[in-house]
Amino acid sequence: MTEAEDSCLVLAGRYAVLNVLGQGGSGRVHEGLDLRTKRRVAIKLALGETPEALSTSIEDLRREEAVLRMLRPCKYIVQFLDGGEWSGGYFLVLEYLDGPCLEDILEAKRRFPPDLAVRIMLQVLKALNAVHAAGLVHRDVKPSNLLWTSGAIRLIDFGLTSPPKPRADAKDSFTYGTIGYIAPEAIRSPTSYDRRSDVYGCGHLLYKMLSGQHALFGQDEGRYTQIKLLRRHLHRPPTPFAQAAPEACISSKLERITFKALEKDPDKRFQKTGKMYRALLSALP
Repeated sequence: MTEAEDSCLVLAGRYAVLNVLGQGGSGRVHEGLDLRTKRRVAIKLALGETPEALSTSIEDLRREEAVLRMLRPCKYIVQFLDGGEWSGGYFLVLEYLDGPCLEDILEAKRRFPPDLAVRIMLQVLKALNAVHAAGLVHRDVKPSNLLWTSGAIRLIDFGLTSPPKPRADAKDSFTYGTIGYIAPEAIRSPTSYDRRSDVYGCGHLLYKMLSGQHALFGQDEGRYTQIKLLRRHLHRPPTPFAQAAPEACISSKLERITFKALEKDPDKRFQKTGKMYRALLSALP
C-alpha cells in the first residue's frame, strides 16, 4: 500500500477511497482499491450538503444497489461488487472501468461512420435487453452513461432504473430522465414509461452517433428553454439525415430504423430491444 492509500478513508475495512472520478445526482464516484484482492474498483458515495439531501442520496444509492442486484451478469453492463453503510452514509462498489464515455468521444469526433455507430448501438441494445429481462426500464439512455473500454461499450448508471410502473416519489417529468432523451409519454406523465421508452432513447443516441447532432434540437439545444425542448419531443419530427448531415451518407434503411425508434407514439416504435437489434443487424454492410 502506498503512503496515500495508507492515509485514506477505508470502507468496511476493505475498500480504500482514492481520487475523485466524477459526481452525479445521486453521489460522488471515486477510484478505489480493494485491499483484500488488490483490485482497482469504483466507489460511489452518498453525498448531501444537508441531512435531507444526504438522506435522499442514501435512498437513491440503496435503490440503485437493489436494481444492480437484480441484473444477471452481462458483458455490456458495469459489474456490481458490494455495498453498505459507513458513518451515517452509504456506498456502492463497482468494477473499475478505464475509458472515456461516449459523450466525450462524440465531442472529439463529432460523429461515427455508420457501421461503427450501428455496432455500438447493438452493444447498447444487448445491455438494455438484460435490463428489460429483469423486469426493469433503464430510463436514462444517453452517451454520458456509456463507457468505451477494452473495445466494448458498458452501461454504467442505474440511478433512474426502475420497474415499468408508477413511482410513489415521482413528482414531475423534469426530475426523472435527461431532457435530450426523455420519451414523449414520460413528459406527459412521469410515471408513464416502459421498455419502449428506452427504445426512444436509443433512437436519439443512434441519430447523434450518425449525424453528430440531436434529432430535434440540432446543435442549438442551449438556445431553448426546457419547455420548448420538451415540446419538440412531443410535436417536432426528427430532421432527415440528408438535411442534418448530408456528408454522412446514411442509407434510407438505416434512417427508417432510426426514425421508427423515434416515433412519438410508443405503439409505433420497436416494441422490444431485440426487434431493433435484428433490424440493425440487417442494416450492416
